[in-house]
Amino acid sequence: MSNLNGSITLWRALFCACLWFCLSAGHAAAGDLKFEAKLLWGTDEANPKDPDLKDVDPKIVEKLRSVFKWKSYFEIESKKDVVVPKGVQTKLKMSAKCQLEIRNLGEERVEVTLVGEGKRVVNRKQTVNPGELIVLGGEGQNATAWFVILIPAKSTP
Repeated sequence: MSNLNGSITLWRALFCACLWFCLSAGHAAAGDLKFEAKLLWGTDEANPKDPDLKDVDPKIVEKLRSVFKWKSYFEIESKKDVVVPKGVQTKLKMSAKCQLEIRNLGEERVEVTLVGEGKRVVNRKQTVNPGELIVLGGEGQNATAWFVILIPAKSTP
């Protein structure tokens, strides 16, 4: 009987350890910043020729149209979630030609570098404000533009 109790206790301990690991794996540490990144294309075309392009969330389109001139915005690359630990620079490949470098400067500040075709397109420091997009972009071909947007998630205090 003591062997059975020992086995149950061991299994219970393993179950609790696995449960703790699974629950804690998705949480960021204090000071980490979390973002959802998207690669977008701005154009005056109503219907793009590429069937892989997706419509952008209307709320994001509204924010972009308040600043930029394009009539239509399409998602080139589906969202990518990224966690950037305090004091660390994280690289995020958005496409074969586009990479994003995000450095968490602490105190809700980031330095973001957008690299297109191996060349630095934009580099800037910015405060992260919930509900505000961080928008970086460059000129495309045929009077179009491409953008990487960072949507801040709630950070851990």
